[in-house]
Amino acid sequence: MKISIALILAAVIGCVCAEIITTAPPGESQTLAVSQAYNADDVVFRTSIMATLSPTSTQASATAAATSSSSSPSRSLSNLCQVSNLPLTRPQLCLTCANCFHYAALSNHSNQHHNICFAIDTLSASVFCSVCCDYIYSPRLDKVIKLLKLRREEKSTKRKAANGHSRSAFKPLPQNDVSTIAPGRYGNPISLRPRGFRNLGKTCFLNVILQAFIATPLLRSYFLSEKHNHLLCTRDKCTACEFDKLFTQVHQPDTAPLGPTSLLHNLWTAPGASDLAGYAQQDAHEAYISLLNLIHSSCTSSTSHSYDCSCIIHTTFQGTLQSELKCRVCGYASVTSDPFLDVSLDVGSSRDTNGGGGSGSTTNGPKNGKNGTTNSGKNSANHTPPSISPQNLDNCLRRYTYPEPSDWKCTSCSAQASTKQLSFRKLPTVLAFQIKRYEHGLWAQKLDAPVRFPLTLNMRPYTSDDSSEPDEMYLYDLFCVINHLGEMETGHYLCASRFGEQWFRCEDADVSPTSIQSVLDSQGYMLLYIKRTLVYYSSA
Repeated sequence: MKISIALILAAVIGCVCAEIITTAPPGESQTLAVSQAYNADDVVFRTSIMATLSPTSTQASATAAATSSSSSPSRSLSNLCQVSNLPLTRPQLCLTCANCFHYAALSNHSNQHHNICFAIDTLSASVFCSVCCDYIYSPRLDKVIKLLKLRREEKSTKRKAANGHSRSAFKPLPQNDVSTIAPGRYGNPISLRPRGFRNLGKTCFLNVILQAFIATPLLRSYFLSEKHNHLLCTRDKCTACEFDKLFTQVHQPDTAPLGPTSLLHNLWTAPGASDLAGYAQQDAHEAYISLLNLIHSSCTSSTSHSYDCSCIIHTTFQGTLQSELKCRVCGYASVTSDPFLDVSLDVGSSRDTNGGGGSGSTTNGPKNGKNGTTNSGKNSANHTPPSISPQNLDNCLRRYTYPEPSDWKCTSCSAQASTKQLSFRKLPTVLAFQIKRYEHGLWAQKLDAPVRFPLTLNMRPYTSDDSSEPDEMYLYDLFCVINHLGEMETGHYLCASRFGEQWFRCEDADVSPTSIQSVLDSQGYMLLYIKRTLVYYSSA
């Protein structure tokens, strides 16, 4: 008797989550490697896992739904959830009883019928755990799915060989191919490439930021899992609702470019973003910060920013900068910390003589002061800035975190000979850098000096953390690059974003595959990196 593949998947998922639940003491952190995070969100992954589900599981789901439908004639089998009566726009398939439910009904269903419930989102193939109350990612599950795909392909090849057909070598899709994949009779063709955005009149600055948000896995999972539903939200002029509709549109089978008119109008009329209204050329970095703040305000009742904010913006983009002021006479140190959403780094010019080149875009949050420290601090003995030519991102970060002279007056000995040093106290999940290419002196000019940046970035040398954790905990992978072409007052924005293992060049409505080398050879105005390893803190 053949064992249902769906049951095998359920068993594997159960083992993975059971390990996390049983081995994590209260308050102890667990790490989940998410090196396959892009694959988990990739369309190929979504369609392949649905194809591996056993037909018996699909039939059982349909039978259970039909039984429920017959007992309640007013319910529509394909439209309404059996428990909550909500529309089944994204059915969640329970792996225990093979019934389909709305996302909001999964917890109630688990509490009433199962001790632990696992469900699969039929559109994204993400696995929901009722204990975690969230979608989970597991490298072990990814390996099992790849193994099942390989076995299925081998069986298909054996059948073809028996019919006299030989197996052909794998050939990747050509770059000029309209990359779509058909998941079969249970769904519509889904585009493998991101959709373009029409230029509505000098709106290229907005288009590149939208592409960056769409390429961010955590934002994509948040909105596609209906954590914010525009049909249920009662807020007026809600920016999060506009993004909920946008993420739904970009994942439709249609590949035609979108015109984000509704979101643009929301940006123009939203409080705090009036500078971006109109048809003048705008800065993409300003739009990035404004949209982050607007989404934060839409997802929480508080308009202030704090360290403990649990909204999707702060849990994804917020980190903490540490500033240490140290007296060179008595060694007294004053340490403060501030939250930031991105980091601005200086390119450097011929006039640069000091280190510490850069600033962080901080939020208005409380400062954590720790005064009276007398420890030496790293690099504090020699405050002379190094002779660093910031030709790459590591050099820019070295300048940013190097001690620089300060006019701070020591509160211990009253001496006015001190140094100031910045470091990263807490690293965010998504780390965004702005390369400061606009210089304002006697005259304004744009700095076109190339800054090389890596695909993988190790942030450990720039942190104030002296823990013994391995370097893997500090590794970041590049997933989006925004470039500006032209002069300071006039120009054009375009970007390159990563989906799965493929990079795409996005220039308004034009989206085409590109090579990694082309991405790395670009100048770079904004760079977005995602942490390779996420940290899970048990809520028990």
